[in-house]
Amino acid sequence: MKNDNSSKPQDIHEKKRDGKVEEMKGALEKKAGQLLGRDDMEQRGRARKARGEDKQESAAAEGRVKGKANEVAGRLIEQAGEALKSKALRKKGEARRLEGEAQQSAASQ
Repeated sequence: MKNDNSSKPQDIHEKKRDGKVEEMKGALEKKAGQLLGRDDMEQRGRARKARGEDKQESAAAEGRVKGKANEVAGRLIEQAGEALKSKALRKKGEARRLEGEAQQSAASQ
């Protein structure tokens, strides 16, 4: 079975980046509203900033969940390899487990 999650961390990083951009735009709009005395602009900026923060947290949570799933699957494959005395299966499981751990770590940054 092929593990096709190798492109997923990039997707998560893109979502986090997009959220950060949204957050920064919101902060600028909020500040512009304050400077211009425009309450409507300030409120839109606050809302946009909050949406950006939410997008970042959502992407991080998605990465942690996907990473944990790969870690657990890898552990199961490793254990199957040990039970079947298959070095290749054990190594495949170890690689997937380590990939999952790396995904979780990357998502938390």
